[in-house]
This record gives sequence, structure tokens and C-alpha cells, in this order.
Amino acid sequence: MDTFFLRLFFGILKLLPLSGVNLEQVHMIASTKLTMDRRRKPATWKRSQQKESSNAMLYAMFLYALMGLFIGLMIFVVTDFMLAMIILHTYLLFMLIMILITDFSNVLLDTSDSQIILPKPVTSRTLLVARTLHIIVYLGQLILAIMICPLVATLFKYGVAVGVSLLLTTLLTAAIGIFITYILYGLVLRYTSEQKVKDIIGYFQVFMTVFFAVAYQVVPRLINLSETIFSFELHWYSYLLPPVWMASLLDSVQTATIDGARIGMIVCAIGLPILAGFVITKYLAPYFSRFMSAPAEGGTFVKTERTSNRKANLSEKLAGILCRSPYENASFTQVWKITGRDKNFKMQFYPSLAYIPVFIFIIFFRNFKDVGQKLADLPNGNMFLWLLYLGMFSVTLSLSLISYYENYTASWVYQTAPINKPGELINGAIKALLVKFFIPVYLVMSMVTFIIWGHKTLDDILLVGFNSILIFYISALMSTHYLPFSQQPNAKQQSGKFLMVLLRMFLIGILVALHWLALKISWLVLALVPLSLAGCWWAHQQVQQLPWRKIVV
Repeated sequence: MDTFFLRLFFGILKLLPLSGVNLEQVHMIASTKLTMDRRRKPATWKRSQQKESSNAMLYAMFLYALMGLFIGLMIFVVTDFMLAMIILHTYLLFMLIMILITDFSNVLLDTSDSQIILPKPVTSRTLLVARTLHIIVYLGQLILAIMICPLVATLFKYGVAVGVSLLLTTLLTAAIGIFITYILYGLVLRYTSEQKVKDIIGYFQVFMTVFFAVAYQVVPRLINLSETIFSFELHWYSYLLPPVWMASLLDSVQTATIDGARIGMIVCAIGLPILAGFVITKYLAPYFSRFMSAPAEGGTFVKTERTSNRKANLSEKLAGILCRSPYENASFTQVWKITGRDKNFKMQFYPSLAYIPVFIFIIFFRNFKDVGQKLADLPNGNMFLWLLYLGMFSVTLSLSLISYYENYTASWVYQTAPINKPGELINGAIKALLVKFFIPVYLVMSMVTFIIWGHKTLDDILLVGFNSILIFYISALMSTHYLPFSQQPNAKQQSGKFLMVLLRMFLIGILVALHWLALKISWLVLALVPLSLAGCWWAHQQVQQLPWRKIVV
């Protein structure tokens, strides 16, 4: 697909009067960049595949086209033409900005070509044209994947005139999306460093992963098509929204009517994107080119801090309190810090935390009907057990994730250090996960339980706390014993995670059932607390004493 777009736009490029540009070098640089795009997996994918895909871009386009299929079906469902077109262009603008921020950062913030190509006999103007061609081809593929299904649906339902006009509004919306993306990048780069920009983009990628994971569960439960009225009414703020401009242009074509409001919308729909394109070409693109090439030309100074008088941070203080051996201490600190820095860990683990309120919503309310009555009935039941154990179900996923790391080759240090009991490293990692992820969730759930169900649940809260720690340690004992961040991420090793999830669900279900039976005897719950505590101590010792022969290296 990218080869077709490259030939198309390169053919157009050859017709333009470009001085000081080597077209052969432009084609070679752009085709190389597109080859790298095909191999690079989108940021929102979980990077758990051992074999690197040779055409990941094609898979990404298929995914975007599949999402566009649902928007195409929406065009048939929504009877109000104006509303359908507003939803369509809002979806297009949102998807463009999201993908440009999450995936396009690798294109926009990549300075490696300046460092590699410019020392060669390649002019800066040639490199700029090659970058521009690469960006145009990239966006052409992206827009085609997003809009192919909605475009076909529009042609089928509203005819050729509206379909051709939709092609125009798609390009105009793309110009606005690119302009907004440039502005966002420019504002961030103006006040922060390039590394900070990449960190912010990383957090945005994590947010989008969580957003889609939660929306997939919540949105279908909020929609009742039988009671939905599809209509749109213009307000004063509608004139400020680009999707409304595009919808008004298409509505004028579809109804063949023109009035003052539509003329204003059409002027905005056509004029402002053209103005945005001029600003991008004249000012923003050269600004980014100069800004991103500055580090490569002049270098940067990194401010270093003296570490002799550095104060211990929170993880080091907690490790000193909770860990008995130096190796356990070091593992605690390592896991605490890497889980806070590694974007891949966050993108896989944080959605599981985001599912906690989703599961609460599903278990307790199912939908937003009669929420007040359901809240009033909660203190009369024992549903707090699900609320308390829910946090452990989500947090146990972190156990399998900390074994895998892209920079796994650094794990050679484990074999060179004089460690007699590698279980100390695993124990330190478990303590770090418990303190960093489980304890905050457990405290929040306990507070909610105490507020709704009262002081009678204090013994239950205590028992759930020890039971959850016991579940965590038993899960660690049942799983394959890897040292923290010592394995290469690949599908073969991680394929057994689903079985472990089922085992954890079964174990948690048994404990919830036993705990629920214990509620029938008032003193039994409190009597089980020492037994659960003893189980935690036993499991802790079993992990601590793990020998090298039980460790997979």
C-alpha cells in the first residue's frame, strides 16, 4: 500500500519545480523510512511477540479499517444526516490526533536521519523534501484505512455527490488534525526538552490504552438504541467546532440549500484548513526542522548532580524497612523504579488497574438504572467481599509482567553476583509490587467498605488483607520462577498467562466463598486471621528459600 502512495506522490513531486533537490535521493530516503514504518509496531500494541513482524503497518491499517467499519454502520443507523456527519468527522479528527501523537512521534521527533544522512552528500533541502514525502505517504495510508468504510457507506446511502464531497472534507479535517498536533508538540517543546516530550507521549500512550480498555466495557452498557433519539440542534458554540463545519458543507451538498449560517460554516470548513496548511508549511514545519536538528549540530549539555549527599528516596526508605538482606533490598528498589519508568509495563498493567472501577460498575450496578436504590441496598448485603478481593485480582497480573523486559540482557549481573538464595530477589520484587500497587488499592477499597458497611467489617478487612498477600505469594510459588526483568518478551513464554489467570480466579473464588461461609459465624472471621497470617509467613519463607535449581535463567 505504501509503495502505491509513494509512486503516486513521487510522480506529483516530479512535476513540481524544485531547485536544489535530488529526486533520486528523496525517493531512496522516503522508501527506507517507509520500510522502517512497516517493521515498527504501533505504540498501542502490546509488545509481546518474539518474531518481529515484517509488515506491522499493514496490520495496524487493518485494525483502523475495522474500527471504521463500525462508524460506517453508524451512518446507516443514525437517521439525522447532520448528526451522522458530525460523529464521522469527530471520529476522524480524534483518531488522527491520537495516532499522530502516539505513533507519529517516532517520525516527527526522529533526529537520527539528520545525524546519519547530513554528513553524506545530501543537501538539507533534499532531506526536508524526503521527510515531507514520507509524512504525506504515512498520512495517506492512515486516512485511507480510517475512512474507507465510512466513505463506502456514505456513497451507498447518500450518493456520489456527497461521497466526493466527503473526500474533500476528509482532507480538510486531516489538515486541521495535523495543525493541532503541530501546535501541541510546539507548545510542549517550547517549554520542555525533547526527552520530556517523549515522556509525555509515553504517558499519553498509556492513557489511550486505558481509555480504550475501559470504554470497551462501559460504553456498550450505557447505550440503549431503542430509547435513543438521533437529532442535532445548532448552538452558538457549534460554530467553533471543525466537525460541525464539515457536516454543514456536506449538508449543503446533500440538501442543495444555502443560507447565511451554512455560508459561514463552509467558509470556515474550507478557508481555515487552507490557512492551517499554509502556517504548517511556512512556519511550523521549518521550526520543527530547525529545533530537532539543533541537538545534532550543536550538542546539548546535561546537568549532573552530585550524588555524595543524595537523600534516599521513598523506595530506598521502604526497602530498608521491609527487606532483611542486601539482595532483597536491591531487588525491591529495582522493581519499584523500573515499573515506574518502563512504558511497556505501564501499557500492559495499568489497564488492569483501570478495570477495577469497571468491574465494580458491572458487579454492583450493571447499568446506570436505579443507581440510588442499589446504593441504598448495599449495606444490607455482603457484596463488600467482592469489592475487597477485586484489587488483588487485578494486581496479581504484575507478577508475570516483571519477568519480561526489553533490556533483558542486563540480567547477566544476577549470575555474576555472589547470590546463594535467588529467592531473595523474587521476594524483594513481590514486596515492591505489594507495597506499590496492592496496598494503595486495598486501602481505598477498605475505606469504601468501612464507609458503606460500617465498623462490623473491620475483621473482614483484616482477613482480606492477609488472604490477598497469601494469594500473591501462592501465585508466585505456582508460576515459573524467573528473576525480575530477566526474560525477553515473546509470545511463546507469555502464552501461559491465561492459565495462571484462571488459577488465580479459581483461588480467589474459593477464598471468597470460604470467607462468605465464615460470615455466618460471628467469631470465625477474626479467628481465621492468625491462620491466614501464618500462611503468609509460610509462603514468604518458601519464596525466600528458593534455590538456583528452581530458577529459570
